[in-house]
Amino acid sequence: MAKPGPKTQPTQLKILRGNPGKRALPKNEPQPTHGFGPCPEHLTEMAKQAWEMFAADLESAGVGTALDATALELLCTSYALYREAAEQVAKYGPCWVKANGDGLPSIKFSPHSGIMERERKTIRALLAEFGMTPSSRTGLAMDKPPEGVRSRERA
Repeated sequence: MAKPGPKTQPTQLKILRGNPGKRALPKNEPQPTHGFGPCPEHLTEMAKQAWEMFAADLESAGVGTALDATALELLCTSYALYREAAEQVAKYGPCWVKANGDGLPSIKFSPHSGIMERERKTIRALLAEFGMTPSSRTGLAMDKPPEGVRSRERA
């Protein structure tokens, strides 16, 4: 049975946010290996490209461990399905018009539009889990910004 209330945040995110609740942090929490490891061989080519892109971004931000690899795999698979469906919608359009037996047109949504919407929701949820949306990054602070990122302060 699920616990009531908001989902518990990972300790690493609490630390990055400066422990806003000021509650004691877990002392014996498992410390999985940093990094996702190699890309799974069974992914499609587009999903493999997504893996390389997302894994590089997350690892450079210091987020992601070997335990998160399955969630990253789900994100990459959903992203690849979304992209493939988007290509079909771009090619054939979001709606199909067919003539009915009575001569009136029948308008139907492309099944690819439905796939896009379903995968968009999945992608958004998984991106938020990894802190990859603007609202999920609110309140995060890094000791020093990654190289190539400009500071908000003016010199």
